[in-house]
Amino acid sequence: MKRFRDFHYSLYSGNLGFFVRAIGFFQLHAADSEPEKDADFAEIFWTVSGEGVFSMSGREYILPPGYIWYYPSGSHHRFHPRRSGEGWAYRWLSIEGQFADSFFKGLGIKPGLNRACPCPEQLFREIELNIEIPRIEKRLETLDIAFRILTIAAGGRLSFPKRTGNLREIRTFIDENFFSPELNVERLADLFSCHRVVLSRRFKEAFGVGPANYIATHRLQKALKMLRESNLPMSEIAAECGFSSPIYFNKVIRKATGQPPGRLRGNSPASQTS
Repeated sequence: MKRFRDFHYSLYSGNLGFFVRAIGFFQLHAADSEPEKDADFAEIFWTVSGEGVFSMSGREYILPPGYIWYYPSGSHHRFHPRRSGEGWAYRWLSIEGQFADSFFKGLGIKPGLNRACPCPEQLFREIELNIEIPRIEKRLETLDIAFRILTIAAGGRLSFPKRTGNLREIRTFIDENFFSPELNVERLADLFSCHRVVLSRRFKEAFGVGPANYIATHRLQKALKMLRESNLPMSEIAAECGFSSPIYFNKVIRKATGQPPGRLRGNSPASQTS
């Protein structure tokens, strides 16, 4: 992973109760360190790939992809890449103002580690385009996008009531929810109140393929279709198709096709001659 730091600060000075203070995207090596600080603003960190380590109340917590870390105003910030990993890529967003913490509290985002979903990187990039324009309408626009980011963080986790059902219902459930990275055989077994081994055996007997492979095939087919028919960033396609990270997405595509995802784009020379 190549070391990279990109960040943007707001030029706004006004009387909003809260506003987007800054935003950034960092890629760090495992041995890198981030400076500790006491901050008078609220801030979230959203892992894109790799893992970070955060400290709070004398304990350390791992921040993997699909999770966010929230430091409320007045917190002591102490974090770094996981030393045993291959690096850490993450996006961060800070909110400043008298009522900044209310922005998070009202959405149920608690200090520390929060389950979320793949990072909505396109929304972060939209804020980057506007944050340095010192006009009130742009401040409100970035605040609107930030609210969308936080609502995704607060509500991104799959949450379904337990149910019982036949194998066709289970297959339909997969068809409708394969895009969630949380969906796996263990989650299906929990949702449908059965043992994972029994579920896998019965599903394969009925449909000729196990549920894990059925989920993986759905994700792969959608990913290949999006690569051929869209120009979305790879990270966005990975998230849309249920892959836990862009790195894993790249690995699956290479294994299935023998080519990197970029070679499968609809407008790439390789795809046009094949």
